[in-house]
Amino acid sequence: MRRLLDMLDLSADAGTPAFSTEDVERRLIAGGCWLIAAAVAFQSVAHLADHLVFDLSSDFFNAGRDGGLFTFASAVATVICGIVALVLVAVWPRRAVLLVGLSVLLCYLALDDMYAGHERVAEKLDIDFLGIEDMGRVLWPLVFLPLLGACFAGLLAVASALSAPARRLVHGGLALLVLAVALEMASILLVNVGLYRPSTIYELEVTAEEGAELAGWLLIALGMTTMLLRGGPVARR
Repeated sequence: MRRLLDMLDLSADAGTPAFSTEDVERRLIAGGCWLIAAAVAFQSVAHLADHLVFDLSSDFFNAGRDGGLFTFASAVATVICGIVALVLVAVWPRRAVLLVGLSVLLCYLALDDMYAGHERVAEKLDIDFLGIEDMGRVLWPLVFLPLLGACFAGLLAVASALSAPARRLVHGGLALLVLAVALEMASILLVNVGLYRPSTIYELEVTAEEGAELAGWLLIALGMTTMLLRGGPVARR
């Protein structure tokens, strides 16, 4: 990466300003955020169109249906985070154990997302409690709390070694993931007041939840990638 920056330094022979690492990072973050916004917008529009126009007849574009395009997209985004965490070992060997462990946990979450593991757990936890339906929506995050907490702590540790803009990306991504889980848990209210599918209110909740999840993982991946650009963690003063 340093060689690439040196090649971009044309100030000596062409009179143009050199690109610093900060410049390249800023452009990477700006471009990445635009792409993430476009991806989330496409997912949201496609899901709502599937609901409003096609009455959710297309599982492929149904963001709330396991095995569809957007389940795959979210899982891929999580895998990307895991791969980036693993590659970071090359530039941050002192934290190899943390990064490898984080990579394993993130790849597990991706597999869980792809094969609907937590949904199956939620079904098994759908106990009869005061006549409340779909209790699994509230209980599955509690079962997964140690795993989710470990990933959260690991990503915070990585974020602490990033530049301020990149750190904000990871923090923002984590906040969106927390929001996604909170929306999933809160959706039990919609189910129990009769606003389950094909209610538009419920589908708006699905749109927000899945959009927050996709954006969250992509922002985290983008933020961590900047460490590769810099060739290592940012020195703290």
